[in-house]
Amino acid sequence: MYMKRSSIAKQHETTGQGAHGSAVHEHPFRVEKEQSMKKNMGTIGRIIRVILAVVVGILYVTGQISGLAAVILGIFAVIFLVTSAVAFCPLYVPLGISTIRKQ
Repeated sequence: MYMKRSSIAKQHETTGQGAHGSAVHEHPFRVEKEQSMKKNMGTIGRIIRVILAVVVGILYVTGQISGLAAVILGIFAVIFLVTSAVAFCPLYVPLGISTIRKQ
């Protein structure tokens, strides 16, 4: 179903002001949808994370780590692999970090 935007919403988009003319302030930790999955990891950081994940896997398979240490390091290894695969680290967003080289 097609819905028209209200005149207040249009005013907000064009002027950056709310319904009563007051300035609209953005929440400092709110991440806009377009920005939420923007790449923020460079190639070197991604390679280092993959290497660390592989090292943890090798240590686990060879029996060098076990128990709670294996579980915690395994969780970190999985997180490192996923963030490397998508080139996005959610922790970087609130800190304003990007390790991508600017051209």
